[in-house]
Amino acid sequence: MDKYNDPVPAFIIEEIAKIANDWKSAAVAVSSYGHRLRLKSKKPSDPVMAYVWRQARFHSGADMRIPIQCHFDLERGISERFSVEISFHRLDESRKKVLDLLDSCAEKVLVEMGLSTTKAAEVWGRSLGMT
Repeated sequence: MDKYNDPVPAFIIEEIAKIANDWKSAAVAVSSYGHRLRLKSKKPSDPVMAYVWRQARFHSGADMRIPIQCHFDLERGISERFSVEISFHRLDESRKKVLDLLDSCAEKVLVEMGLSTTKAAEVWGRSLGMT
């Protein structure tokens, strides 16, 4: 399989959908001490949950650095779980589907925790003179 050009296999998308749909477990995985009131300050050991955690920290405003490297965690997580190498440097529809599923999970986690889902957009928008 060409990790850059071949689409993400359907079975991986299905498994990522199961992970993303279990957002309550994700909330526990990315929260401090499992309290689901605060996001961890340290990255979870599960690379897929590390992607969700990083997106949640960014969008909530807990960490305003743009989450550029979270795709590396996701690539490592897919490789470890499914023994398939996939790169997210070029986005086709199958890769966008995986990211959309996990980004939706991060948003549901933030809603569950009562945290903002748009804080980063507000801050970056102001800094860029857009609001």
